[in-house]
Amino acid sequence: MSIYGCLLGYDLISAEMKDCDIRAFIQKIGYIEAMPVVTDPGVLNPYEFIGDFINKRLPNPFMPDTPQRITTDTSQKLSIRFGETIKKYVSRGLDMQKLILIPLVLAGYARYLKGLDDDLKPFEPSPDPLLAELQDIVAPLAIGKPEQDWAPLKKLYSRKDIFCLNLYEAGLGERIEGTDCCGAFDGRSTYTVDLAMHRESGKKGDFILSKKERSMPFHKERSEGNPDYERFKGAGCQEEGR
Repeated sequence: MSIYGCLLGYDLISAEMKDCDIRAFIQKIGYIEAMPVVTDPGVLNPYEFIGDFINKRLPNPFMPDTPQRITTDTSQKLSIRFGETIKKYVSRGLDMQKLILIPLVLAGYARYLKGLDDDLKPFEPSPDPLLAELQDIVAPLAIGKPEQDWAPLKKLYSRKDIFCLNLYEAGLGERIEGTDCCGAFDGRSTYTVDLAMHRESGKKGDFILSKKERSMPFHKERSEGNPDYERFKGAGCQEEGR
């Protein structure tokens, strides 16, 4: 969430947690994608731990953490936070098609390295020992241009030192390349993954969302000049679920 928090202009994690799209995003990464390979330590329940973390710690305004702080040294954290999860999917022969949101996080990393926010305004990425090197890799890529040479992404997502494994060999590289057209668009905003892709109701039938959160897709305004607007309109993704 810190990567997208920076892209969307948030400067507090507690404020970011008020965004129902981001909240649903991290809930479903934890409960749906990561949980199948989590080892139960016995001393605490993993489900309860995630619940407390998402519902109590992150929204707490008295813990003034920022996405900018959390994205510090991101190149050193991705292998632990996501690479090990992917590695366990591979080693256990689990269905890689169920990994949707984690690839989206990794796609967001390349977007973050460009140093341009959601409105294409420059921002300063947080300190990272590999920042300059990785920014040089993605420098040839243009935001909002579907037809271009995607070789820089292959160079980035093949880095085992960053992602713990070669994401193309794991079967996720091409999916990461295509995440910019994975979602739903209604002419106003891009609702990337929640209703459009991970439509799993869960035990309570609430999609792990509150009633208010379930009623709020497509609520963000996007100007016609925003790359999302043109890209998704051009792709024909104008109806929920497309």
